[in-house]
Amino acid sequence: MVARLAYENFLKELGGKYFQNENGEKCTLQRMRNLLFEKRNCTIHQNNDGNFILTNLDVSPDYNLYKEVSKMLQRLKEEGKNKVIWWDQRSILFESKEQFSD
Repeated sequence: MVARLAYENFLKELGGKYFQNENGEKCTLQRMRNLLFEKRNCTIHQNNDGNFILTNLDVSPDYNLYKEVSKMLQRLKEEGKNKVIWWDQRSILFESKEQFSD
């Protein structure tokens, strides 16, 4: 779900290097899934507001793609556009951290 939202919003809002592959074709949802989740550990929990927080545990928090996805989902939440109808209008938020860092 996060990959799908990220994919659609990247194509619409962020564009740039995520919009096209080197051959000029549009990046696919599968590519976005791989960039975000391939061979990584994630957790999901609800925060105090009832929103879902997906945490990627295997990357540095300053990794650009993760920062951009996180900022985009937060901004969409603030604008009322990051809500999942079948999850009682809850938002999905994304963060990253290194699981073995001090």
